[in-house]
Amino acid sequence: MIDAIKNFYGYNTWANNRLIEKLGELDPVAYKETYCSGNGTIRDTLHHLLNTQWGWTSWYDGSMTVQQGASAKLPDSDVATPEAAKARFQTIDEQTWAYLDSLTEEAVFADKPVVMPNRPTMSMPLWKMLMHTANHATHTRGQIISAIRGTGLAPGSFDMFLYILSDGKA
Repeated sequence: MIDAIKNFYGYNTWANNRLIEKLGELDPVAYKETYCSGNGTIRDTLHHLLNTQWGWTSWYDGSMTVQQGASAKLPDSDVATPEAAKARFQTIDEQTWAYLDSLTEEAVFADKPVVMPNRPTMSMPLWKMLMHTANHATHTRGQIISAIRGTGLAPGSFDMFLYILSDGKA
């Protein structure tokens, strides 16, 4: 199971880096003002993408409580430009991989309780939460890619099959 999780997160790293690189080709005004179906503008939706991975990973690795992770907000300056977003994503990705590299098969199958204010307590195996986090990024990247297309820029392919065929080097 750990290999499958790491493969999905490897794809996530590859795709996020490709996306941020492509965003660097946008006019700065388009980056900041083009509407995106996700969370406002392209920049705002990228903010959400990075913020979500950081918040969930920080909860998984114990550096935040679930409540802190769910409400954590990266500073706007972290995504003010694609270059700033690239730097911030690198630190989030390093944190993510440090956590993934620490996992055992036993840990990924263990139930992890989720206790949030004003919500029923629940639990599920950690692997399901990890896959949810990576899958959320796939969904959010799709929203940004669609908005990039709307600017007239061709974003290229972000298909996982391309990542697999290229061993993550494309």
